[in-house]
Amino acid sequence: MPFELASLLKADFRLLIPTTKTRRVQAALAVMASRIAASQLDKAQLAKVDAEIVRLYKPFGLYPWWNLRADRAESDSLACERSVAMWRLNMPTGVPGMSWSDILHPWHRRNPTQLIQDFRPFHKDTDEALAQLSRRGISLPPNLHYGQSWLLQSRTTSTENEA
Repeated sequence: MPFELASLLKADFRLLIPTTKTRRVQAALAVMASRIAASQLDKAQLAKVDAEIVRLYKPFGLYPWWNLRADRAESDSLACERSVAMWRLNMPTGVPGMSWSDILHPWHRRNPTQLIQDFRPFHKDTDEALAQLSRRGISLPPNLHYGQSWLLQSRTTSTENEA
């Protein structure tokens, strides 16, 4: 059977499609909103979100055991999975005036792995997502570092320290 891109797209296979600016910005917003929202949840609500992540992977015959690792508690991929789970549970984003439907691209809603692939922590489109959040009065905790401007600034600082 010859390779047909159209048949793969109909089958919801999107790994071959390059990311776009819109999806990169939305992925960055999803990661940051997920981190903000997760920090505002109590333990029972967070347990619901994590149970929903298990339901996300169940159709594939997978159990997300990787989420149980202690070093994964603050990972970006977990934030991607949690954003899709919070969307499915109709939880608030923690960002005033934005719902998960506004933040998540339709592809991201179906498949958190596509969201993980579209997120670029130090890309200029992540800077645009940071600017959107700051216009809404949201600032990230100081331990979270995202965006091309932060990366360039940290490189400049480390170069100055070496001199």
